[in-house]
Amino acid sequence: MSNNNTSNNNLTTITTSPFYNYWANAGFIPNMVAMYGGLFILSLTGFCLNILFVYLTKKSKSLHGRCNLLLAFNSLTITPLQLFSGVKFFVLFSGTNFIRLKTCYYFAFLPLIGAGLATSAQLCVGVDRLISVLFPFWYRDSDFYISTTILFIFCFVRCFVVNCYYFYGVSLHPDK
Repeated sequence: MSNNNTSNNNLTTITTSPFYNYWANAGFIPNMVAMYGGLFILSLTGFCLNILFVYLTKKSKSLHGRCNLLLAFNSLTITPLQLFSGVKFFVLFSGTNFIRLKTCYYFAFLPLIGAGLATSAQLCVGVDRLISVLFPFWYRDSDFYISTTILFIFCFVRCFVVNCYYFYGVSLHPDK
């Protein structure tokens, strides 16, 4: 099997591939900067709307239910991912098309935590809605604070485990 890798590990970044060499040395690419600039503006809009949603959930007493709190938590935790989506735009705008894997991980650390918490919150919203439909009397009479606390603890534990796997995956690859 023909391979352009510079190391024995098949998962490492290919430094001699024609694709990498072409784009790494291309410098400033206006089309990509425009595309990622548009995505960054869209992400900033989502960031502002999510912060507004969290604020309205906090201020409105009618939105203090278990599901609404989980949805607000989801909106709050996805905001780092939206805010830091501009990193790609600024890296491309500088003319640097590729950055080192560990540098990328450091830029993505907070967004990865936010995304992990957000996907956990989405799972908890789904479980919460399923329980409310399958067991409506128990759901209505259950302790709001205990069940919400258990769901939040699940979110944080799952996020911690997932991010440990991310860090382990990054540490397996040499930084070239």
